[in-house]
Order: sequence, then C-alpha cells, then structure tokens
Amino acid sequence: MSVTPPARGDLQRQYEQAVTLHEQGQLVAAEPMYRAILAAAPEQPDTLHMLGILLIQSGRTDGGFALIDQALAARPGVLEAHCNRGGARM
Repeated sequence: MSVTPPARGDLQRQYEQAVTLHEQGQLVAAEPMYRAILAAAPEQPDTLHMLGILLIQSGRTDGGFALIDQALAARPGVLEAHCNRGGARM
C-alpha cells in the first residue's frame, strides 16, 4: 500500500499554523509541524528558514544556522533570511 503525500494546500495550511504557533512563542508545538512539512518537502525554503530560526531561539544554533544556509542556497535573494542569520550571530 502506498502513502499519498500531503497536498500542497495542506502543507501551506500546516506551515501557516506552525508560523502562528511559533510567533506565539509555542516553539515546542511548532517544531514538529515544521519537521513534518520538511519530511514531505525537504527543500521548502520558507520552512527551512523558520525551523532554523526556531532552533536558534531554543539554543541549537549550529543546526539553526545550517537550516538557514540551506534556505538561502535554495533562494539566495531572501533578505529576511540574510537578516535573521546575521542578527542571530550578534
């Protein structure tokens, strides 16, 4: 039996919910949602970026910077990711 991957709209809704939780400071609830999205779409730059920020916020800086770097490799022109990466280094 094969498993059908989540529809793009489902991933978008899950991403929006994860960001809302993240913005509310609910990092423990947001993290598995970001990871589930990346399990279905491993190169999704917005999710890589946001999970990277979350990891940095929770003290896991090496993993966080690695994810932001992956997001920037996928979309190098995203100013917000550059700013977040630089700001977190300070």
